[in-house]
Amino acid sequence: MNLIELLLLFSVISMSLLALDDFTIDILRFIYKAHPQKLTLALKQTLLTSPQKNIAILVANWKEEDVIEHMVLGNLQNVDYQNFHFFLGVYPNDAATLAVAKRLSEQHPRVHAVINPKPGPTSKGQMLNVVARQIFSSEESLKISFDIFLMHDSEDVIHPLSLPLINTFINNSDFIQIPVYSFDRSLQEIIGNTYSDEFSEHHTGEMLLRSKMGLVLPSAGTGTALSRRLMLKLMEVNKGGYLRESALTEDYFLGHSVHLLKMTALFLCFYENQTNNQRNFIATREYFPNSIKASIKQKTRWSIGIIFQGIEFLGWNGSPLNKYFLWRDRRGLINSFVVTFAFMFLIFFVYRQALGYSPLSIENNNWFNSLLIFNFFAFIIRLYHRMFAVYIVHNLKTALMTPVRWWLANFINTVATYRALMQYAISKSRNKALSWSKTEHSLPAHFKAQADLMAQNMGVVLSNEPQIKGSSSNEITNQS
Repeated sequence: MNLIELLLLFSVISMSLLALDDFTIDILRFIYKAHPQKLTLALKQTLLTSPQKNIAILVANWKEEDVIEHMVLGNLQNVDYQNFHFFLGVYPNDAATLAVAKRLSEQHPRVHAVINPKPGPTSKGQMLNVVARQIFSSEESLKISFDIFLMHDSEDVIHPLSLPLINTFINNSDFIQIPVYSFDRSLQEIIGNTYSDEFSEHHTGEMLLRSKMGLVLPSAGTGTALSRRLMLKLMEVNKGGYLRESALTEDYFLGHSVHLLKMTALFLCFYENQTNNQRNFIATREYFPNSIKASIKQKTRWSIGIIFQGIEFLGWNGSPLNKYFLWRDRRGLINSFVVTFAFMFLIFFVYRQALGYSPLSIENNNWFNSLLIFNFFAFIIRLYHRMFAVYIVHNLKTALMTPVRWWLANFINTVATYRALMQYAISKSRNKALSWSKTEHSLPAHFKAQADLMAQNMGVVLSNEPQIKGSSSNEITNQS
């Protein structure tokens, strides 16, 4: 057996094992009935009539002057809830964002600027720890005791019912995560729609399963709610900070901290049916990167934080079941490269067939051909699951394009995993920290209109651009 046949054999066996891994999740989802739930009229009435707890919304900002004003004002106008306050974390050396945050805090009693004592950018974890401490310090002057601490990003559009939903279910849980989905995009925006594929599948499937099984529930970094009891406990255990400041995915580690404290965590995935037969999910919506460069940078950060820092900080602790889901989180290190190998070999076989080459000896092996057939049908099933998830979260047209985007998404994930491996190895070999850089993001035009309406009522004139672009500190580079 030559080298090509050995690589081909490795690729086929690896694909089969990964397929069995996915089938395990499918079976568990069926057993635990882990699927989105329809919001009944009775439950909706409960959400809207339950006594409103005080919610503090924490937002970390770095050079967000173009979007944060529209985000805050639009959500103040849009959210069907009264007892919530925005706490905007800003840096002293980010003059433009600082000015916007101060103006908002002066014009609206439910908006507060929190100035970081350190110049930026530091890390999202460090900023949010500063904001959390300031919230507790300001309770006496505000004459408010906050019951819920809700994390959001500066580009988020909060669903009108998300705060009522969290307010109701926090009675039975200390940690709540709601889905995060992309806004609908045109079919031409292929890269941005790869996020629609991935988040639709993950946040209507495996996240619900983890919640049902009482396992570690990673935070998505936005749409994440913590009870006061949990926040105080985390700050006590971590000596003043509830997030790990050195982590590039502080949200991921937050979920593990909650699990170690044996606090109850819930993933709430509810929807309402609309007149066009689409489902309106109670979820956080935002625009994800729509360029290959920005997408690779973002996923590089996710890979470093979840895979490499995950292994470094968490190891393989917990029960066998917990270890299995740690593997699920980290399998991207293998998955992307294996799928890339398989795609390359597919092209290789097509090329050989076109030129009339004789078959390789391994192609005459029955069990090898059986594995090929198994992998083919496993791929079809996996593709169906993803397409169905995209259909119920977005629409049929977007779902039908999923097979086209699947190959591009895997290419992006493969390059990002390779970059993550290189950056992490370099940072360790040179003993250099990993720091943050910024990427562009947008708010939808209809949301801007809501913000403009509220701004007019406050006597403020905002930008008239149809789409607002800004930057967020959610990307990493090696610190020089």
